[in-house]
Amino acid sequence: MSEPTPYKTAVVTGATSGIGRATVPKPARYSTTAVGCNTKSLADLADQCGAQTIEADVRDTQSIVDRLSGVEIDILVNNAGILST
Repeated sequence: MSEPTPYKTAVVTGATSGIGRATVPKPARYSTTAVGCNTKSLADLADQCGAQTIEADVRDTQSIVDRLSGVEIDILVNNAGILST
């Protein structure tokens, strides 16, 4: 049996707090993109673990699709929550 193709790219939504923020540094062997709304938290993640960042609201799906165009995503941690007021 052949070896499975190794995963290379992970995307984590809800990356600026809670479980999402804790998850971003974990897949260190992957190229990780952190998606979130908090500019400072995204910058901290980029400095801390080298994650690429996308500042976006998950409700703006076109923006996320445009920014990830051409990126082959192997792992999606879809952690973002939407607060309603």
